[in-house]
Amino acid sequence: MENVICKADIHAKVPGYYWLATVGVPVVLFPLSIIAGGPDVYEFESPLSFLFLGAIVYMIVFLIIGFAAAHSAKATSLALTDKYIVGSLRKQNNMKIPLEHVDNLVVKAGNEFGGKKIEIRSASGLIAFPYVHNADEFVDAALAQIDAVKNGKQAAPASAAAASSTDKIRDLKKLLDDGLISQEEFEAKRKELLANM
Repeated sequence: MENVICKADIHAKVPGYYWLATVGVPVVLFPLSIIAGGPDVYEFESPLSFLFLGAIVYMIVFLIIGFAAAHSAKATSLALTDKYIVGSLRKQNNMKIPLEHVDNLVVKAGNEFGGKKIEIRSASGLIAFPYVHNADEFVDAALAQIDAVKNGKQAAPASAAAASSTDKIRDLKKLLDDGLISQEEFEAKRKELLANM
């Protein structure tokens, strides 16, 4: 069973100024082209007809880009487990890369839709995940886990560490009862062990 260590917070937030520019520019250009070009604008006989057409194309293109970014982010996931980096890009490329096969993870600057980009480099190539809002935290956790896996280290579960400290305190109590250590030594060591639990 794999334990999920960290999940990437992936979402695209299309800023208000983007929508304002997308809709605002055509709203301003439509009346200007009609006023300046008259009825010929609709028949594309005036040079201003192309301004009118350009405004329409501009709005359509930027609406598509904004909605595509939001949809793409919703369909993307990335998670770090104790053995793998798993994820999918736009629900198409499901990946499961063993941590020992990951060469590097890098955080790159984001864009106007928010977050940063995580690039994962492995033997199979480079995969980039955009719109990650906790990119630095995710990469730090992944690099630490990769280092632990590649060096054969396994972090002891917190419950095992607590059980170990409890056993040590019992052993200390037995030493105290047998008169092998003083009460002060017992209390000092007991406080130290409790602090490390």
